[in-house]
Amino acid sequence: MQGIGNDIIALNAIDILRTNKRAFYTKILAKSEQQLYKDSFPAIPFHLYVWLLWSVKESAYKCLQRQQTDLVFSPTGTVITNLSTPNQSIPNAADILENTDFDKDACFSSIIEFNTHKLYARSIIYGDELIHTVASTDADFNHINWGIKHIEQIDPESQSLAVRGFLLNRLKTDFPGRELAVQKHSSGYPYITIPEKQLAVSLSHHGHWVGYAYSSPSLCKA
Repeated sequence: MQGIGNDIIALNAIDILRTNKRAFYTKILAKSEQQLYKDSFPAIPFHLYVWLLWSVKESAYKCLQRQQTDLVFSPTGTVITNLSTPNQSIPNAADILENTDFDKDACFSSIIEFNTHKLYARSIIYGDELIHTVASTDADFNHINWGIKHIEQIDPESQSLAVRGFLLNRLKTDFPGRELAVQKHSSGYPYITIPEKQLAVSLSHHGHWVGYAYSSPSLCKA
């Protein structure tokens, strides 16, 4: 099964002062990533940089968890070795946004290494509203479907119901007329069973935002 993961950071839910404290960000950023910020990204507010990298690392962890169910998340051991910035500004997020693939000019592109694994990610920072990242074990994102949505109720049950319904509605385009349900592996990651295989999906939510990502079988290379 292909590894895929996504993560959302609702920026109005973070604590900027706490983020900027060394005792906090050194638990997230490896020393090389702290230096990378100083050398290449001083124009980006530091708290955004920290949470951008957290989002990438969390998404990468979700990818690898499917291959190694006992994997322990290690933010500083999950190292971003390459990060490129978007060439154009991104407007504020719409209440619902769904797409396939990513416009490279509109997103951060990163390469992540964890032990012997190499992963790839695309991230978009929507103004001061949210960060959304999708990570994959495949460098080709042209078959990745993803979506983000603003919701009103933010209790855990409402978030869970909203993101599952959001994903299942999108899946109707790939599997018309089929009754699908999101299932949960004993280690915690979600999946959907389709004939003779499992479809890797990823779900995320934070604050008033939910998101999904999955690899579309109809768009995969033969």
